[in-house]
This record gives sequence, structure tokens and C-alpha cells, in this order.
Amino acid sequence: METTSPFFKGGLRGISPAISLIMFSLTMPDKYRNFKHLLQHETEGEDFEIAYQPRNSDILVMAPHGGKIEPYTGELAEMIANDTFSCYVFKGMKRNGNRSLHITSHCFDEPVAIRAVQGARLVLTVHGEGNPNHAFIMVGGTHKPLCSVMETRLSVMGTDVRSPPKGMGAKHLLNICNRGKSGKGVQLELSYKLRLLLKNDTRWQRQFADTVRAVLLEKGSTPIHK
Repeated sequence: METTSPFFKGGLRGISPAISLIMFSLTMPDKYRNFKHLLQHETEGEDFEIAYQPRNSDILVMAPHGGKIEPYTGELAEMIANDTFSCYVFKGMKRNGNRSLHITSHCFDEPVAIRAVQGARLVLTVHGEGNPNHAFIMVGGTHKPLCSVMETRLSVMGTDVRSPPKGMGAKHLLNICNRGKSGKGVQLELSYKLRLLLKNDTRWQRQFADTVRAVLLEKGSTPIHK
């Protein structure tokens, strides 16, 4: 492991009130049961927007909690997809209170997202975890071989890879990452500190996106045995 990596284990000495609010909000239950419920109270183009870029690929990269919901997940999804994979981002854009737009992954049923997922063989989702003190990533999903390779490659580049706690491993069959044609997908859950480091270091940002994309290109086409 490269100890010069900005992802090397460490912590922030203090937590700002804004970050504390983010951490608290991430523990709150969802306000809306599903997209239909959300749409009864929120307005597209004002409170949220949907960005979908289909490409000539059967792999889809998603950030269902992009924009201000889980900051910088949408940008990372777009960088991973690049010009190679299709990309979908649901972007929170409210002045404040964007956590209210969070729909948990196994209930996420926004119509454009569902059509994109149903048209893809493999889905990778990018999410944000709220820890501001430690830079780490958790890899989940039901595509175990791909998850294993992803963990190894990210660890080699210097990322602190941790096992997701119970309930955060994206094992639910209706989790949006597992709803592609193969029925098996991958979820990346990045801590708040890791997302900040990536945002502020373009070299590591590019290496992270390139690493994830390379794994999808190399291993994402491997037949999945159910």
C-alpha cells in the first residue's frame, strides 16, 4: 500500500457544525417511500433534476443520491462512466434540506432510472457515507467476484477498504444496483472524508475513477453464474 496516498487512514481533529448536521441527517429515516410519493411534494427542475446519458454499453454507472443529497457522488459517477459507460444521476438541488430527497436504494423507482437499469446488464452505484474523520470505501452488491476484484484494486491504489456493516452491503434483491439484466451488481459507498479528498486532489480523483472503470472493463464482462 502506498502510504503517500491521501486516502491513508487518518482523521480530522474537529468537526464543523455543518458536517455534524450532515452526519445527523444521514441517520434519519427517509421522508418519502418512493418516487411517486416524492413527486407529490417536490418539483423537477427546482428541487431536483435527472441526468441520464445513454451510451453504447451494457454497463450503467449510477448515483441515485447525487447533487446535494450525498455530495460529490454524482460527479464521481460521471467520471467513472466517462465516455465509456451509460450514466444516470439523480441530483438534489434544493437550497437546503436535500436529505429529504433521499430514497433508499431498494425503494428507488424513478422511471428514467428503472428504464436505464432494465436496459443494462450490469449496474454500479456510487453512494456517500457520512464519516468526516476517516477516508474509506465500502464495496457491496451481489456480484461477489466483481466486488472482490474491486476491493483488491482499490486497496492496491491506497484506499482504505472496509467491510460494510449489516444492512449496508446492498444485498437486497431490489437494491437498484442489483436490478440489471444479470440480477447482480456493485455498490460503492464512500465516506464523507474520502469524497472531500477526491474532490480536492485531481490526480487521485482521476486514478480512482480510472481504477473503477478498468475493473468494470476487465471483469464486468465476465459471465455471471447464478
